[in-house]
Amino acid sequence: MYLLDTHTFVWSLSDDKRLSEIAKEILSQRNNVIFVSSISFYELAFKNNLGKWPEVDIIVKNASQLMNKMQYRPLNLSIEHSLAAAVLPLNHRDPFDRFLVAQSKIENYPLISKDK
Repeated sequence: MYLLDTHTFVWSLSDDKRLSEIAKEILSQRNNVIFVSSISFYELAFKNNLGKWPEVDIIVKNASQLMNKMQYRPLNLSIEHSLAAAVLPLNHRDPFDRFLVAQSKIENYPLISKDK
């Protein structure tokens, strides 16, 4: 089981060249269960509404259909995830990333991300 970072999720939908070979290999394995966080959808919609990421508008409008098409599973934010995100070291400054890292740790799902 794996958790996709928001950028990795977006890139996986279009087989973007920025998607690493390792990520492509993981995503191509049918037996791998891939999760996308509800936080990623919040990030996409939030940044799209601010005009900072207009190219994701189609993803925002078709989120459920795209998740079904890719056979990805949603990972909803829990109380435990929220509490864990609050106490992460400050080197995780991006609030969206903080939630994704917390979910990855709590669920023990490796996070597939462009970030280090």
